[in-house]
Amino acid sequence: MELLDFIEAYYSPAKRTVSEPKRPSALPPHLDFELPDWSGQVQRRTPVSAEALIQRSEELLPHHNRQPGSAEKRLRNKCSVEFVME
Repeated sequence: MELLDFIEAYYSPAKRTVSEPKRPSALPPHLDFELPDWSGQVQRRTPVSAEALIQRSEELLPHHNRQPGSAEKRLRNKCSVEFVME
């Protein structure tokens, strides 16, 4: 199929008809809840340097390695896709 065939199929009169938008269904009662209103809260962010962040990560690494099966879990969740920088 040529590119023009794809374009014609996309812009065909049958494709131009507007369908009704799908309306979301009501939530089940056990999922219907209200979240607190946080609009009046002040957001505070503490700037952390990259050095402090790396140091904290290194401090926490022994804690994570101490967990049973942590090495196996890390290998199981490891990304096996080659990283190519262009």
